Amino acid sequence: MLIAIGEPHNIQLFQEAFPMFVTQINTALSKMDKKNAKLYIQMLAESLRALNESNETQRNFLNDEQILSLGPVIKRTLDLVTALR
Repeated sequence: MLIAIGEPHNIQLFQEAFPMFVTQINTALSKMDKKNAKLYIQMLAESLRALNESNETQRNFLNDEQILSLGPVIKRTLDLVTALR
């Protein structure tokens, strides 16, 4: 869908969806739900990949605050993987 919408509107749509990704990933991590955490992380990665492949002029998909918010998510994900081993 992000590719079909095209830039610059696809970045706006992604910016609106980003908090949902973080919320859903955090919810899954707090429940130690590896399956759903993985699903939402993959969906986030696919969205970023689609933006990267389709946008030629606008390349900033995440602002600084969003990038910083991913740090704790990545740490909690790694903690979950370690706990489930």
